Amino acid sequence: MDMWVTRRWGRLLLGILALAGAVLAGRLGSEVEATSATAKAVAKVKTKGIKGMVTDSQGRILVGATVYFIDTTLLNLEPILPLQTSDRSAEDRDEPLEDIIRDDVKRAALPQAVTDSKGRFKAKLPLVNHFVWVEPNNPDYLPGGSASRVAFSPSTLPKTGLNIQVSWEVPKTATHIGTTACLVCHDGGLASDQRGWGGHAHALMYTRADGPTAIQDFSRHAGWDNFAQKFLPGTTHTDGTVLYFADYDAAQSYKFELFESDEPQPNTRVAFEMYLWKDENDGNKSKVTIVEGAAANAPGNLVTYEAAGFIGGYIRQRLLLKIEPTRQGLNRSINFQAIPGASSQGLQFNYDRARKPWTEKGSGGGGFADLMTTIGGKPALKTPSTVTKSGTSCASCHNYGGVQANKTVNGETLYTTISDPNGVFATGEIADGLQEQGITCEQCHGPGSEHRAEALLPDEVVSKMVVISHKGKHIINPDFLPVGRASMICGRCHSGIETTDPWPVLGESRADFIQDLVDHDEPTGPPGAHGAILWPDEIHEKGGHHSVTYTNYLTSKHYRNPHRLVACFDCHKLHGETDFRYGLKADPDDSAAGLCVTCHGKYMKDIRSHMEDKTGDDMNGLSTKCYECHMARTGTGGAGKPGLFIGTPTGDPNTDPDIVYWYGDQASHVWDVPSKMSVGVANVQPAKAMPTPYTNNCGTCHDASALPFLPPEP
Repeated sequence: MDMWVTRRWGRLLLGILALAGAVLAGRLGSEVEATSATAKAVAKVKTKGIKGMVTDSQGRILVGATVYFIDTTLLNLEPILPLQTSDRSAEDRDEPLEDIIRDDVKRAALPQAVTDSKGRFKAKLPLVNHFVWVEPNNPDYLPGGSASRVAFSPSTLPKTGLNIQVSWEVPKTATHIGTTACLVCHDGGLASDQRGWGGHAHALMYTRADGPTAIQDFSRHAGWDNFAQKFLPGTTHTDGTVLYFADYDAAQSYKFELFESDEPQPNTRVAFEMYLWKDENDGNKSKVTIVEGAAANAPGNLVTYEAAGFIGGYIRQRLLLKIEPTRQGLNRSINFQAIPGASSQGLQFNYDRARKPWTEKGSGGGGFADLMTTIGGKPALKTPSTVTKSGTSCASCHNYGGVQANKTVNGETLYTTISDPNGVFATGEIADGLQEQGITCEQCHGPGSEHRAEALLPDEVVSKMVVISHKGKHIINPDFLPVGRASMICGRCHSGIETTDPWPVLGESRADFIQDLVDHDEPTGPPGAHGAILWPDEIHEKGGHHSVTYTNYLTSKHYRNPHRLVACFDCHKLHGETDFRYGLKADPDDSAAGLCVTCHGKYMKDIRSHMEDKTGDDMNGLSTKCYECHMARTGTGGAGKPGLFIGTPTGDPNTDPDIVYWYGDQASHVWDVPSKMSVGVANVQPAKAMPTPYTNNCGTCHDASALPFLPPEP
């Protein structure tokens, strides 16, 4: 207690001691008087006794666990920049509570208690706000606990006390069992959220050409199968939807203008025609036929591949082709980015080829280039090489369930997963059968073999009052993890900086992960594996294939503050069982009673007074959405959307960049409000400017025509 008082009342005590020293200098017994003054100051600190219990998810007690109480003023709130999230320079503050616990001196000074033989603890705490950290003495459990993310005051606890739950660890010997096996137990009833996973965008990352599997549900995602609807039934390829690959330009990143039409547009040189069709003569299999066009060397040559399915959703969808018999793997062909209502809406009049409804590739690698070559500078068809290697980093996020490398008889290295009767398709040899694909139960909860083995054991009846259940063991429950460990589960994939060497272990601390991380590419470094992903303000990310959310989130006040340490799933439902987009827990469009005010309603009167305080005007009143200002879509991974026009766009790539601002399709999770006068916005060509509220929503009323010519604020 003395250590805690010294921290919180240090200045007061020093003042008392100094005053006592000055008055009593030279007098006998001055040390006694100073000690007496200190004792009086300590006596003024009000305390309150509390009690509680530590258990696992099923109510099983933890004996000998240490419970630490962390004064919220001890958190290190020094800002973190995106650069510092991987270069180790912010390790003293990138885990708000764990950095304190990891420091021997700081930890020793904390009020603490140890659970007894019944899992109970008692403590006497100062009447200030605290976070709680549980350190189990059993390696089968992970630290943190369910009370580690919301601060509390001892005076507000109920009479029942502070009941804390902790998560189990997954044994290193556990193996993957597949989603279908998980749903044997976790399917409906009181655990309906787990069945709801089938409608989560994670579950729909891979989809078959002929529709959803038995454990997938498209109903909450209008337009998710729009690409599949382009495949029209017929007896020949010409019955299908035709795409034209026109105006080949070897100097551009996106080398073709792609358009969908009954006839080629005038004054274009068509290199290829691609037909999307369902072959009625072959069991209605979805097929793709590519025909060399007038701009090619040998017009009329064609090749047909079967479409296995699609990968992706809101930002973009990609076609996956079976290149058989020479290749057993799946080759990404073209990109579709025109899903209605999505954050990424390609439009044909967009001047930028990368922002049209169709492109021949997308970020993250792969594309039509694998199917073509050039002869004499002209595009022509080719057969993809049989000696290829799937990307380890791609497989880690997209094909997680027990990923392993296999070399086929053709010399191709493929990353396959585990068998599942409701898998989407096989990624390896044909004989492998259906495999687990996408973001599955075990991606976030850990391999389930030992969890299932325990759950199948019968309950042990010790007495009429004591029944020992084996359910809930050896599986990670993210709800019971501290904010750093919990959010890193999501951040492993949703990160602007690739984090796959080594692949982060579920439930591990950021300190352990960063210590082992081999790849430390900086987000402002030269274009390469990651590229320069920061805007010139060095705060907001440009986005791309790996999204922007996690790296930005680590820099935010949501992640580190003295009230509530917000984890990803405090806003997004873990299993997606919600009527709101992106799996959000409440309505993001309701600024009076929606998602944001579930927390922020405690700190501000209403949205209109908040805007008047910040801007001097209530703007559009209650119709203003919180995210329109605080979550600018600074990142672009797909087509994005046109933002503010300061002229009339015509589709001309020579003039439109001077008059068209852009929305990205990835929202910043810094939750600040980037200024119209920021570096990277003012005095920048609109097409190259960082998206801000002003260049998007606000600019529809406010005149932004002078913005490209104004110098940014220093």
